[in-house]
Amino acid sequence: MLKFKNSKLISVSSYNYIVRNYVGSNLDGRKQQEEVEKDWFKPNQVLKKYHDDLIAKELPHVVYLEGPSGSGKAQLLERLHKLGYETIAQPYLHFTMEPVNQKPSKTQQTNWANDINNQINRFLQKKQSIKNGLIFVHRSPLFSSTLYSNLCEFEDVDKAVSHINSEYKENSNNNDNYGESIIYCKTPEELIEQRVQGRYFNSDDVDINKTMKALKQSIDVYDRIEKENNIFRATLDTTSVKQSCPGILAMFDIYFTLSPKFQSILNLKK
Repeated sequence: MLKFKNSKLISVSSYNYIVRNYVGSNLDGRKQQEEVEKDWFKPNQVLKKYHDDLIAKELPHVVYLEGPSGSGKAQLLERLHKLGYETIAQPYLHFTMEPVNQKPSKTQQTNWANDINNQINRFLQKKQSIKNGLIFVHRSPLFSSTLYSNLCEFEDVDKAVSHINSEYKENSNNNDNYGESIIYCKTPEELIEQRVQGRYFNSDDVDINKTMKALKQSIDVYDRIEKENNIFRATLDTTSVKQSCPGILAMFDIYFTLSPKFQSILNLKK
């Protein structure tokens, strides 16, 4: 009997030998990885309690990743998706704003929000298969619509923040089918600027000066809202996307554990 490995045929006995040696040399390392994760990344007690309450009610938890362009939201979603989590990536700016400094229409905002909500509802129909009860979404339909509408209308940060807070509270409603949280993906401003400049380096259609001005304003608004602590349930450091992936899961007290499949491989060693 033969098995495929890296597009080559190897015998089962050779395969078992490779697995046993791999497991023997890496099991301790994987256990150490779990200990390091728990040492570096801690649960967010407010977020964890809210999540545990939802799990007790058998309700999914929709987690919106918010932050300026270049804060690592899309890359983080990609990593979470590879780990088996339900994710929705429908970038707001790509969907509603051309160019970036033009105020989006109500129709654009509504279409984008409906698209996100329709995708969430499709996930809810298969509730039993939602890993750890978590659905991660690229931006909140309500918050991002409110944020960018006001950024385009008010150049003054204080006025923009004031209107964002009032409009968000006025329009936010509790959902009976799932819980919602917004996590602020926070990255140093210098790194955000580097990422965004690199993104548009070869683009002739983007006014980089206007883009960077709008970016700076959005960073200021996000930081102000974070300090007021009335919309974001938690803040995640996304300086390193590689570290932010275990970091966000640790907020919910989720760490590395041996999967049944990996545990079955371990049994070969016995």
